[in-house]
Amino acid sequence: GSECKLCPVGWLKHRGKCYWLSKETGNWKTSQNNCSINNSQILVIQDQEEMDFILNIKRGPNLVWIGFSFSTAKKNWTWVNDSHFDENMFK
Repeated sequence: GSECKLCPVGWLKHRGKCYWLSKETGNWKTSQNNCSINNSQILVIQDQEEMDFILNIKRGPNLVWIGFSFSTAKKNWTWVNDSHFDENMFK
């Protein structure tokens, strides 16, 4: 059977995941902390369809923080969950 997952009030559901857009402005670290407080994770974009969804729902010209940061240990950019980075999505 399939699992029916509900999103909290005010969140958007897409392909089985829940998304929340904050109305507050802040820096990357603050955004990451706000996600943790809400038992979630800052956005990690998995594929082009998810990228298109995010670009569609974001509010006007506002920017969106994503879970991509520079790892000084690895000396490269990585997703916060160590998933694969597809550079073609950002071209």
